[in-house]
Amino acid sequence: MVQSKQRWSRAQVLGLIAITVALVAFRLTLFNVQSGDYLEYLQDWYERIRSLGGLAALHHQVGDYAVPYQFLIALFTYLPLRNLYLYKALSVTFDIVLAIYSAKLIHRVNPKINFLVPYTLVLALPTVILNSSAWVQADSIYTAWLMVALWHLLNHQNNRALVFFGVALAFKLQAILLLPFFFYVYWARHDYRHWYQFGWVPVTVYAMNLPGFLAGRGLLTPLTIYAGQTSDYKELALNIANFPKFLQLAFPTAVLDHYELLKRGLMVLTCLILLAGFWYLRRLDLTPQRFLVVATWSF
Repeated sequence: MVQSKQRWSRAQVLGLIAITVALVAFRLTLFNVQSGDYLEYLQDWYERIRSLGGLAALHHQVGDYAVPYQFLIALFTYLPLRNLYLYKALSVTFDIVLAIYSAKLIHRVNPKINFLVPYTLVLALPTVILNSSAWVQADSIYTAWLMVALWHLLNHQNNRALVFFGVALAFKLQAILLLPFFFYVYWARHDYRHWYQFGWVPVTVYAMNLPGFLAGRGLLTPLTIYAGQTSDYKELALNIANFPKFLQLAFPTAVLDHYELLKRGLMVLTCLILLAGFWYLRRLDLTPQRFLVVATWSF
């Protein structure tokens, strides 16, 4: 499906530049903030990678993040800038990508909405600002790639969508939360003959891990890193107000005693809810608006 290009006036272009500069400048005021994660993990990862020879350090697993992020940290060690600023600049760059593609999706759903409105709102969200420029988190990276993937999926460019989804997944395991929605879209569009396109996901993940393989990592590295992450915290929920968190707060002893059983039971419950929802939704036309609503619900 070919979309007509939006024509921008000079005022809109200047507005986009002004908004971006203003909100990036605001982020810069937070660049000296050193979060707990930075002091305990990220700073140490940088120093260890630098001491191991920069790119040569990719032979080792430093920290618990995926190889593509470790590769970027290795590149940081060759730059004469404070690592705290480099971490934050990387995430802030993807804040902008996230805002651009979020706005593109919203404008596509409702062309009457000025692109600059959702762009500004996303770039100005306190959670987005704090996550990247204060807490030194990398969530904007994988989230931005997910927005790019959704954009292409909405426009029936399935191969590109799955490649960008693979890029997101290569950076952070949480990207997998959007995978059920991809299955739903293929189901709703009756793309049964094209399931093989999902092969782009592992191909892309492994391509993104190529620096690690060249440095001597094993072929199972992308899987073992993520498998390790799933056992880091034995809690039903972390930093989110959801049903498992309610159980954890209401029945702390029972949750601790029956953690494995509850974990598996909640996973099964989640799958059943998704299947029931997708079964009902498959009968409805997948309009652009419904596309975003279902994507949000399923995530």
